[in-house]
Amino acid sequence: MLGVIRLALCAMSLRTTRRFLGRLVRASDMWQKGDHQALPEPIVRAVKRAREYIPGATCLVQALAVEMLLERRGRPARVHIGMARTKEQFAAHAWVESQGKTVLGGGTDVPYTPLPAFDGERLYHDGRAT
Repeated sequence: MLGVIRLALCAMSLRTTRRFLGRLVRASDMWQKGDHQALPEPIVRAVKRAREYIPGATCLVQALAVEMLLERRGRPARVHIGMARTKEQFAAHAWVESQGKTVLGGGTDVPYTPLPAFDGERLYHDGRAT
């Protein structure tokens, strides 16, 4: 999934990539099978392992993959992007929150200011309030 997302971001805008990922989430019926929700830790570990093999698997690529994989398995997740200004330059970072916890990309020393969320929606939107 990291490779697909990396290629998609090279060819399309972030907004279009997220729409593409949303269609993949909706196309999968895995989230409909049972009430279980995937724990984020194994998914995050798998994405972190896979990033070693995918050139350009930035924090944004990883965050989009984790968000999609969690959503596919019925667990709400949201990517956040933040900006910070250091002495030399601007820095950006992406992280994922699920059920009130940062599951990927937390623990940085830089205080990132979150940018507005993507249209205020998750990748998968089933008509209920998100």
